[in-house]
Amino acid sequence: MVTFSQIEEVIAKNPHRRCICENVNITEPSYILKLKEMIEKPIEKVIEKPVENPIEKPIEKVIEKTIEKSIEKVIEKPVEKPVEKVIQTKAIGFIQKRQIDPIVLGISEKDFLYMGASDKTKHQMECEESIRIEGLIDKLYSEEGGRSRGWTKKMLEAFIKPRCASGGNLFELEKAKVSFDWEKIFSDKETSAIFDFLCLAKNIRVVIWKDEFHFGLWPAADHAVIEKIPTLIHIALVDGKGYLTNGSFNTIENLFEYVKTNEKVGWIPALACSNLLSNKTVDELNEEGKKVHLDVSDLKKSQKIAMIAAKRRMLTLGLKD
Repeated sequence: MVTFSQIEEVIAKNPHRRCICENVNITEPSYILKLKEMIEKPIEKVIEKPVENPIEKPIEKVIEKTIEKSIEKVIEKPVEKPVEKVIQTKAIGFIQKRQIDPIVLGISEKDFLYMGASDKTKHQMECEESIRIEGLIDKLYSEEGGRSRGWTKKMLEAFIKPRCASGGNLFELEKAKVSFDWEKIFSDKETSAIFDFLCLAKNIRVVIWKDEFHFGLWPAADHAVIEKIPTLIHIALVDGKGYLTNGSFNTIENLFEYVKTNEKVGWIPALACSNLLSNKTVDELNEEGKKVHLDVSDLKKSQKIAMIAAKRRMLTLGLKD
């Protein structure tokens, strides 16, 4: 290793050896000058201020106010269960806002547990009722003169069979396109005849109100015995759909008194009760008219049938002209 003192001795022994460096002027680049300025410049302390969000405060206030108002509403007005609305008319009474299928009629009159039962139990009871009625088709058809009443076994089976599985579930019946068309009860013979059969099979008498002043009565046959079926079930048609109503008249006698004392109220004969007359000739209809003290000789066949059927029904029900 060579020491610094040894180097000095070597230089001293050779005085004529030397190194001459000329002065060199080095121009510093601009970025070096800027760097020097930045280094020499005293550093200022920067205090960061928190940036306020102008949206935060209004949203917080709105949320707070909304929560306060909602709490006040809950405290002032507690949540109530929706109450089933009813419609009231003078003759019809209270109309329940619940559509029904004819298969459910009469079940609550036979079994009082039906109304308080669960939906599953109600469905089972409705299916059992449908199966029971299906078994009565042949018997009632022969005993009650099904052909003269406008019944056909195919028609009745097509109506009842789907209800053996669906009961009175309106959604399932509508989905299967076998729902009962209440709107046609006064205008279609088949619809009227099906309802006529159901009333006999269930042993019930039903008053169907077309409006406040017009009603129909089922079973539709002229010889239906009123005394055997004293209790009335009332149904009101609203927008072509059937709704149960408590009815202002519990017995057939009360209904008749109401008809007698109110001229505006009219009874509409069921189409099923005129089926037997439609098979008769014009001369036979004239003879039938004479039996009920009517002169229908100058009327058209359709008018003869309507007049005789209405007169028969009025005599059966004990009503006067």
